[in-house]
Amino acid sequence: MTKSFLNRAIMPILMIVFLSANCFPQDDNKPLSFGIAAGYFASSDQDLKDLYGPGAFVYGGTIGYNIAVKWELLASINFYSDEGKTTLTQEPIKLSLTHLKFGGYYHFNPAGLDPVVGLGLDVCWINEMNPISDFNDTSIGWFAGIGVETIFISDIMAALNITYTNTSSEGDLGEISLGGFHFMFSLRMPIF
Repeated sequence: MTKSFLNRAIMPILMIVFLSANCFPQDDNKPLSFGIAAGYFASSDQDLKDLYGPGAFVYGGTIGYNIAVKWELLASINFYSDEGKTTLTQEPIKLSLTHLKFGGYYHFNPAGLDPVVGLGLDVCWINEMNPISDFNDTSIGWFAGIGVETIFISDIMAALNITYTNTSSEGDLGEISLGGFHFMFSLRMPIF
């Protein structure tokens, strides 16, 4: 992605999040949280679907920091790996995607059943191993997500989220979309 994309799309969003944080009182009760997540990744690229199937299991972790009562900065990492076969020769191929997301989330009801919405930056590392040549690249895009959180046990929060990532890479055969939908279940615990 170009620097102008970052300036036009991401920077205004981050400025709004940080400036609005001053409008709400800080939540001093363990604002930092860590968690684990697992779910399903459904690719939006038809070529990847043809080679690897419609989607596969994905897992990862999250780190969150409450900057205000209803605002949270969240970083998450998701790992996806799948195997397939080339179309003509049926030789084995393997694809690995690592999505690292940084963004802000707004919590509508932090005290109970809590709907959330968020958006931010997505960095994706792609590694494809095939008989002709291996392909490695790093791409930057954006994500948007919605979900719901609630207290699971004691301080542990359980969440169901749907996130759409829009990230693409320029491969040997043209542009490849590395994005799609992440359907994730996560557990997070405030640490300090």
